[in-house]
Amino acid sequence: RTAASSVFNEVVGRLARRLAIIYDITLDTQVLHYASLAVAPTKSDTLGAYVLPASTLNDFLSSRDMVLDMTSSTTKTLNFLLYVPAPDNSPLLLLDAHGQTLNPAAFMVEGYGGVYVMDKIDEGALLPDGGAYLGPKELQKPMASFVGQIRK
Repeated sequence: RTAASSVFNEVVGRLARRLAIIYDITLDTQVLHYASLAVAPTKSDTLGAYVLPASTLNDFLSSRDMVLDMTSSTTKTLNFLLYVPAPDNSPLLLLDAHGQTLNPAAFMVEGYGGVYVMDKIDEGALLPDGGAYLGPKELQKPMASFVGQIRK
C-alpha cells in the first residue's frame, strides 16, 4: 500500500511546473505489484544483507514482470521505479563497480529512467498482514532521488 502516486505528483510535479516554460511534461503513475528480479541477489554475511552488484543493474527486473502501461509515441518517456524487495530478499543493497554500497540505493537505466531500491522499511510502516504502508515520510528519500535523477 502506498501514497506514492500523490507524493510523486506533488514532489516531481513541482519540478515539472518549473520546467513547463521549456518542456511539455505530463506525469502519470501506476503501481506494479510483485515483480521479480531478473538476477537473484546473493546473501552477504559481511554486510548482513542481500546484495546485487553493479554489473546486474541494467537488467534489474524481469522483463516479463515489467508490464507497464506505456504507449508508443514520439514523445520521450522517463520511468521512475521504486522497488521494495520481498521480505526474503531484505534488506537489499546495491553495490557499485568497486563493491561499495550505493547510498542512496538508486541508479539510472539508459533508455528507461531511474530506479530506487528501498533497502529497508521502518517498523512503523509495517502492517499486520506483512505488507507496508509507504506514506509521505517513507517516500521522502526516493522522491528526492527521482528529482535528482531528472536533473541529471
